[in-house]
Amino acid sequence: MDIKDVDLTPRLIEEFGTKTHKIGRYSVSGLYAIFAGWTKPEHFFEPQTNDFDGIKRMWAGVINHDFIESLLEKEKCEQKVVYKYRDIEIVGKADYLPNEDEVWDFKTSDHVLNKAKQWHIFQVAMYATMFNRNRGNIYQPILDKNKYILKYLGGVDRNDDWFKLQCEKLYHFHEELLNIKRQNDKK
Repeated sequence: MDIKDVDLTPRLIEEFGTKTHKIGRYSVSGLYAIFAGWTKPEHFFEPQTNDFDGIKRMWAGVINHDFIESLLEKEKCEQKVVYKYRDIEIVGKADYLPNEDEVWDFKTSDHVLNKAKQWHIFQVAMYATMFNRNRGNIYQPILDKNKYILKYLGGVDRNDDWFKLQCEKLYHFHEELLNIKRQNDKK
């Protein structure tokens, strides 16, 4: 019998390689890119593809998240909420809801972070309102030679007025997308 290697690359690419956006349903994890101008309305309809290094980072992040969650209360991990604003949906997925006061987000990286990035803070600020929590905190899992910790990187208190402003900004982006779609449909 000739035993051969099993190439799982196509399955990995299928899982993490390409992402498409849907008008009217927006993920919190993608909002900062929209507001920073990194995701332009005219390019929103194009599939987002990751190179193989990006795919490996995403896969490593999933593995790391799964490991963290195996050490925490599973029923409080990976909680999803859909927030309706006018005729759009904003989807958030919290890594951990440890109590009635906080929402936690885990940030995996190839290197140790000193503090949370602006887009990390933005994400947990959105989650605080969406999950009805007073505070959002960001942690990075660190595996040291003698311990495994969740390093605190930063956090933010809930601000519903700020949240409503972000929803309104997103709605304007949504209207731009609808206009582009209408123009494209006429062609």
